[in-house]
Amino acid sequence: MARASQMRVLGFSYRLAPTHTYPVPLYDAYMAYKHVRHMGYADTQIVVAGDSAGGNLALALWQLTRATFHALVLFSPRVDVVSFRQSWKTYNHIDILQAYDIQDPVSPIHQLLVPNNKSLSDLDVLSDPFVAPIHADFTGLPPTLVQMGGAEVMGDDIQEFTKRARMQGAHIELQVYDNMFHVFQASLPKTQHLDEAWDNVHAFLHS
Repeated sequence: MARASQMRVLGFSYRLAPTHTYPVPLYDAYMAYKHVRHMGYADTQIVVAGDSAGGNLALALWQLTRATFHALVLFSPRVDVVSFRQSWKTYNHIDILQAYDIQDPVSPIHQLLVPNNKSLSDLDVLSDPFVAPIHADFTGLPPTLVQMGGAEVMGDDIQEFTKRARMQGAHIELQVYDNMFHVFQASLPKTQHLDEAWDNVHAFLHS
């Protein structure tokens, strides 16, 4: 990310499920944001980026702060907590992700969102925009780049998310890379698509 953006990058570790449930990761993201502000950076100088669950966290942080970030860069972001759209079935045999089963107590998504001694019926997580940003109010969303693989299970979720954001007037660019999988940008060895994706990150941030 630092090489592609030609910017200073602060990477932070946030606490994970099942030891820590939502909203602890969002709290950690917010404290990282406050640290960057304390370093002297204005919101308009900050790019918030993340992949998969980190992309979800980037969107949640923006919703929490409504900050005028320079941009968001999201790699295969998790934008919903259900897995009923067609791409989950079409690419299930190709992609590395398993379908979400929030009803299953051993599922990572259940462990993140459903604290101990609670049942799913006690919570409203399925439509909570902080955990399922597909339901968010996108008014004021900073310029956003979204990259996804053309053969990833969350593809339909991501495309529906970008559609809803655009309908609310958001400036959001979706780039789909044929035959690529979930968060292919972090894969090895380098491929033409990998180089192209990172070149496009640079171009977006410096346009």
